[in-house]
Amino acid sequence: MEPAPKRKGGRPKNTGDATSFSEAQRRKELALARLRELEVRRVCDELIERTRVAQRLAIIGQAYREAWLNWPARVAAVLAAGIGTDGLVLHRALEDAVHAQLTELADLTAAGKIG
Repeated sequence: MEPAPKRKGGRPKNTGDATSFSEAQRRKELALARLRELEVRRVCDELIERTRVAQRLAIIGQAYREAWLNWPARVAAVLAAGIGTDGLVLHRALEDAVHAQLTELADLTAAGKIG
């Protein structure tokens, strides 16, 4: 291996690539500018944290689930009277259908297909 060429004064010449250093500086400044833009958007409430979104979605999901679980009890008697069938039988059928649907949605969520 040959020694680096020397300049007057005895120090080696800079054999590094100045453009790669300039490119690294440019990329650093670009990344810092992007971070600043994101921070401004967060402060202005244009961006929110994922954990806040996940917590809010969990609360909404629980509310929907509870509403659906209570729905058969609210409508079974009225529906049964309207179609002339036994209210208890219809209530059980509606509960079974709602539970099946909620289970299917939970499975899709767990599989990453929704939510």
